Amino acid sequence: MQTFFEQQLDPAATQMAAFPARDREAFVAHWTKILADDTNILKTILYDGEVAGNIVSWEQSGEREVGYWLGREYWGRGIASRALAAFLDHVTTRPLYAHVARHNLASIRMLEKCGFTITSENQGSSSGGDEEIEEVIRIFFAHERQSQQIFDSRSCALIRGRSECFTRLTQEVMTRHPSPPPPPFLRTGEGTVHPPL
Repeated sequence: MQTFFEQQLDPAATQMAAFPARDREAFVAHWTKILADDTNILKTILYDGEVAGNIVSWEQSGEREVGYWLGREYWGRGIASRALAAFLDHVTTRPLYAHVARHNLASIRMLEKCGFTITSENQGSSSGGDEEIEEVIRIFFAHERQSQQIFDSRSCALIRGRSECFTRLTQEVMTRHPSPPPPPFLRTGEGTVHPPL
């Protein structure tokens, strides 16, 4: 979780996402709430064995949403596209919604590559901020599997985010540490799922 915390502090990343950084207390509260909700689907993105970011899916107002965060040092390598394609094999609910700031062209292209299409655009306020940002709302419809064409031989993996073992570990660690631990692993790559490490 320390990596996730540091990644969301990056001013370039928060500007690109049009989403403000959280201080440690707010960050821990946010992730504690996410981890406690069994309807959320959480994955950590690994690249060459390093934590590159995360992807989360949750329900909001009766719709299933998806969001992701990738550390800036991993931008521009196709990591997010490959990770989202693998994630979409695990999250089969359709339609699946993603909200993207209009100026975040890389994220918009990545969503399109993974089969998302624009359904509407509206003005939105960045969470916790006063500045109005233009937000593009994209919706995903079930298409034929696309992850095979997106994956290549580069080292990119998703890590499983929820298990009974993880729930126990989280409860134990939360009593000793101020932030929750990262999710345990279920590596995916080239379209195959391996047992938890």
